[in-house]
Amino acid sequence: MDAKQLQTILETVLKQSEARQLALVNPTANHATLASALSARITTFLYDPETGLTFENWFKRFGTLINEDGKDLSDSAKVRLLIGKLGEEEYTKYSNSVAPDIPDAISFTDSVKNLKELFADSRSLFVRRFECLKIKQQPNQDIDSLIGQINVSCETAEMSLTKEDLKCLIFVMALRDESHDIRQKCLQILEDARIKKKSIKLKDLGEECRAYQLVKESAQSLNTQRADTFAIRAKPQHIKEKSMKSKPKWGNQVKPKYSAPAEMKQNQHYAKGKPNQACASCGLNNHWRNDCKFKDAICHKCQKKGHIAKACRSTIATNSISIVRKPIKTFFTINNNSEWWNVMININGTSHQMNVDTGAQATLITTKLWKKLGGPRLSTADIDTLNCNGNPFATKGKFNCQVSYVNGKVIELTAYVSEAVQHDLMGLPWIKALEIIPKEIIQPIHLQTVSANLPITDKNSLTKSLQSKFPNVFGTELGHIKKVKAHLFLKQGAKPVFCKARPVPYGALNAVNAELDRLVEIGAIKPINFSHWAAPVLAVKKKNGKTRICIDFFNRTKQCFRVEQTSTPSP
Repeated sequence: MDAKQLQTILETVLKQSEARQLALVNPTANHATLASALSARITTFLYDPETGLTFENWFKRFGTLINEDGKDLSDSAKVRLLIGKLGEEEYTKYSNSVAPDIPDAISFTDSVKNLKELFADSRSLFVRRFECLKIKQQPNQDIDSLIGQINVSCETAEMSLTKEDLKCLIFVMALRDESHDIRQKCLQILEDARIKKKSIKLKDLGEECRAYQLVKESAQSLNTQRADTFAIRAKPQHIKEKSMKSKPKWGNQVKPKYSAPAEMKQNQHYAKGKPNQACASCGLNNHWRNDCKFKDAICHKCQKKGHIAKACRSTIATNSISIVRKPIKTFFTINNNSEWWNVMININGTSHQMNVDTGAQATLITTKLWKKLGGPRLSTADIDTLNCNGNPFATKGKFNCQVSYVNGKVIELTAYVSEAVQHDLMGLPWIKALEIIPKEIIQPIHLQTVSANLPITDKNSLTKSLQSKFPNVFGTELGHIKKVKAHLFLKQGAKPVFCKARPVPYGALNAVNAELDRLVEIGAIKPINFSHWAAPVLAVKKKNGKTRICIDFFNRTKQCFRVEQTSTPSP
């Protein structure tokens, strides 16, 4: 070893020693570098309970990385790292839940605990177990994926059942649909027992159900009369037809009938069993016409009362298109023996099930739900509340809340709290704002009236008529699918495939470029600079002279996807 090599070794050792001394003097820089490195290895948490993306599952994957690889970090640095990996909506929801505390000021252990509770599986334990028992092998599903699905479902549903738990599960599943109120009571008892970590026996559950039935029967015995129909409007309209050509006359009110002979006739129907012919009001054969909920409906096909269009017996000529427009006034009725219409909505970041009541002019919630939402501050109610019998009842107050439905749009709405209601009722203001019922149904349609039938014989007039009648269908803008998420499933070991673009003939170059510009303008495609995947396109000339561009999936790209999961077009 000569002197130059020895000098080089000494300089290297000195540089390493200086670097170690700087690291000891400035440990904050090392912690910042470590936190930055860990953040790059951890993906952002996005809450989606329908696909199993809960915080507990996310923390199972990255919790060890934070605790073990980041053990040199301080507790506050871990909290900042954890909070920084939350999505925007998830962070807003978490910060609102811990207010007035600041998320960064909470310890790491408490932060993990709060996030697990806030972003947990929204389904109850019984629902998870019930869905686990309904698992069946799907078409073209292999054994390995089926075993994995069953394994994760059983772990999520906590299927380590005792004998009594299994008895209670079978009991609730065995209840008939007519006993949905008892089933709901049982589910509430089982969920409360799970939260309190108490075991419940089938005998105790049966005693609770019998006590609930006794209270229900006692309450029903106090009713002196029973209403068959409740009209939504203060002055509902009634249609009365004298003849086929006479115009419908609208009365001022609808009076419910309380006659004993009608009930006797109804009981006679049940004594006969199921009818031997289809119902003339709706076309089904599982009930008598007197019990049909459409017996007072108005047919939009013939404008007659007593049936719907599905069961209409009138004939319409097919050799001409008759364009007849009449103003229609729509009102809804709720039968007392019909089941509740329940919808799942999100209130202040928490999912709740509410009963849709198209007869309520305001949304009423119980004090139980109000307390579950954290007891928001109430202001004085600005309305007078009356029940279906016209009797007033008291309300505690009102508050504004952030509400969203399946479309994900968040709207600020007003809810009224009352101790007199037993169910959470969604009224017309929420139904219209959240579009629970399509606007075409709940809003009146004013159309012009044509006095005569206008037969359409030529193709051009028919095309213009349809385009003017349905402008949204024939529009040039791009449609949107908002309620379905698309997923591509790759085969194991699949590698990206980049196919070279096919040459375009010079004569079709301008037409292809114009079509590509149109697709970019409407948002169907967007330009990119780089991609690992690429499939060629085909330019096809249509009969009208325009050019259609489509993707050619009959290449090596299709071989990388699982055909049973990803339905790609065939050539």
